[in-house]
Amino acid sequence: MGRTSTLSIARQCELLSLSRSSFYDSPARESENLRLLRLLNESYLNQPTLCSRKRVLILADATGLNINCNGIQRLRRVLGLEAFYPKLGSH
Repeated sequence: MGRTSTLSIARQCELLSLSRSSFYDSPARESENLRLLRLLNESYLNQPTLCSRKRVLILADATGLNINCNGIQRLRRVLGLEAFYPKLGSH
């Protein structure tokens, strides 16, 4: 499957039961997520008490990517990480 074929991209995708948006989607985004997951895990192991806002600053400096707090929280849920400090209200 490629752009040099005599079949149109739409037809190639149709034959493979693949959406055209999947054809144009580049895998670079996934590698960025994997890199962020690895860096987040390392950061958590080094400093387990940091909040998501501080981690955003650390990871943004380390990667040069535009990262926000919601993205870090989503990745923390994927890894199953929680901040390591006494929670309020638990007696």
